[in-house]
Amino acid sequence: MTWKNTVLLAAVLAVLAPVAGAVVSLVDASGVQFDINTNVAATTSISASGSAKEVEYTTSVTGVTTSLGATETLLLTNGVDGYAGLLVNGVSYNQNGSVTTSCQGETSLTERQIVFAEQTIDEFTVQRKVFVPDDESFCRWLNIITNTSASDADATLTLVGSLGSGADTVIGATSTAPVNTVTTSDRWVVTYKDYDGGGHSASPRLGHVLQGPGRRIGPSSATFTAGTANIATEYSFTLDAGETFIVMQVLTAKPNIDDAKTQCDAILALPEALLTCLTDAERSETVNFDLVAPTVSITSATSQTTSQSPIPVTVTFSESVTGFVIGDLVIDNGSASNFSGSGTTYTFNLTPTSSGEVTVDIPEGVAKDGGGNSNTAATQFTRTTDAEAPSVAISSITSNPSSISTVIQVLVTFSEPVTGFTKSDVLITGAQYHSSGPFSGTDAVYTFSLLPVKVSGSVTVTIPDGVCTDDAGNANTGAVYQHGVAAGASCYSGAKADSTPLQAGLIGLMPLWVAAAGLVALEARSRRKRNRS
Repeated sequence: MTWKNTVLLAAVLAVLAPVAGAVVSLVDASGVQFDINTNVAATTSISASGSAKEVEYTTSVTGVTTSLGATETLLLTNGVDGYAGLLVNGVSYNQNGSVTTSCQGETSLTERQIVFAEQTIDEFTVQRKVFVPDDESFCRWLNIITNTSASDADATLTLVGSLGSGADTVIGATSTAPVNTVTTSDRWVVTYKDYDGGGHSASPRLGHVLQGPGRRIGPSSATFTAGTANIATEYSFTLDAGETFIVMQVLTAKPNIDDAKTQCDAILALPEALLTCLTDAERSETVNFDLVAPTVSITSATSQTTSQSPIPVTVTFSESVTGFVIGDLVIDNGSASNFSGSGTTYTFNLTPTSSGEVTVDIPEGVAKDGGGNSNTAATQFTRTTDAEAPSVAISSITSNPSSISTVIQVLVTFSEPVTGFTKSDVLITGAQYHSSGPFSGTDAVYTFSLLPVKVSGSVTVTIPDGVCTDDAGNANTGAVYQHGVAAGASCYSGAKADSTPLQAGLIGLMPLWVAAAGLVALEARSRRKRNRS
């Protein structure tokens, strides 16, 4: 025990006896009233702001145990003589001025949280919030400390109290063995007033929750001793410049030890009421409980539109979780198989049922982290599956057949947008590209122009299989187009009209520009003859 605790325990009986100020009374779902001191001038230097002056039932309660193991109906009072006084580095949190309230209750429709003003202690600002739900059975303290300095700072936060059981205090149970000895490993402690000569105990059985699983910082000391009213729990830590830590303390009152133990365990499971009115920042800043819910993402290395089946999928949680199984996946237009993983990372194969969109959802609350927090829902995972190869059609707006001097305008139309289709992918016989319509196009439509190189026969345009792909990676199927060149269409009767391949045909025929020049010369001679006649 530190020197701070020694000072505390010597004076704690007088700590919380108010001589001025006000008390706010809040009743929980079990009918237990918590009288919370506000701006109280304490009779000692130990703080009274935010402490509980009294914890007791408002009416008689059933299930109160006797020393013989029977139960009775009894009014349980005098749970504490002052509870949850706060010191930071030995300085009392006290005399803070007026308080405000917040957080409307689910059933009472009254505000359930008392918000205290900030107080400067050394290089820290300190604040408290006290909350009592109307749909659960406990009182929650948030002890908020912020390092306002420009460097690291050490702090010792101490919570003290005096039990109404006084010298008759009994340690009824703890979360770890031995059950009547409190250590810093204990998550909760149950205390009660020993039975009198008649076998009765007229004080509530108190469950003190000190820390939760998965917490970052636990108590550095915990003082609960049989036969002694004074209690104290100390938390020591270092805060970075500007950093805020919150130590959360929870107290519950029940008619018997078993109920108190059960409620302490229920609190460790982080019921919704315990997290009521906590901001995301407050959840992340709480150090003796893990209050941050694990997030989850669903990813795959496949593209958004894919032909791959099955699709390999990875599920990643922000921290280790348990309880996540294949049945937690909500899948539309698909099924999962080969599910495996643990901790933060899980994998499975997603097999689409049919082409189209396939989705995967992971709802909130299907897995829990070490602190008992349920996961948040994942952003929906989607893939568009496409197993169909793009087809292609080759056509022309030019009359078929046409003459050797007619430019053939070719239109290539794929059934869907493709990538990778280029001029070199087109195989041509009986013609050559013509500059009047250069190869162009994007996505699903491409155009180009051809000029035949044979007087008669066919121009053949071939697009082979697999020269381009759609967005899903499916390779195209091919197509062939033939365009006839009518016999006798040329002015040169001696020109070849066979099926010689393109290059040979070009050699066998005059170059097109020569043929065009010849046509011009013949036309000029014909005009001169006509003029002479």
